[in-house]
Amino acid sequence: MTSARVTRISLAILSLLSVLVAVLITSTPVNMHNLSQIAGTPGTGILQFGAWLVLTITLNSLGVLAVVGVAVYSGWKLWRRSSNVAGFNPGNLLWANVLILIGDALNAAAGTLARFFGLASSFWLIMAFGWIAFFTGVLLTGRRAAVSRPVNEIRDKSEMKGSTA
Repeated sequence: MTSARVTRISLAILSLLSVLVAVLITSTPVNMHNLSQIAGTPGTGILQFGAWLVLTITLNSLGVLAVVGVAVYSGWKLWRRSSNVAGFNPGNLLWANVLILIGDALNAAAGTLARFFGLASSFWLIMAFGWIAFFTGVLLTGRRAAVSRPVNEIRDKSEMKGSTA
């Protein structure tokens, strides 16, 4: 889909931005009062606002867009294909892509809803639904189509077992 050069440049940029965010986070003051009351919360308000937040949101958004983009592209390719793909049922793979997309979108929404809309109490519930949908999608990717064997082959094997006993 893209050239190797574009992939390497993207990797280098994302790696540099990730290192920058890590440095910014380690140098950001911590609100000890909010940290002492973190149990059951999404963790908002622990670090003081700064450039780290903008970069973190940007990198997380790019990650979500990448996963969603790949899921949509893969699902679209599967939708157009009607035969099995390496022994996998295209319907299962399509549903797997849909569930991975939904799970990733829910996980992204959980943080956004907690930080910007004050829905911190529902953060972990939304995250749980997101991870359940995502993991179910991953499990579906491993389901192969049932292999049907001719009836004669099954009958021949059962007769062979009966003659050796």
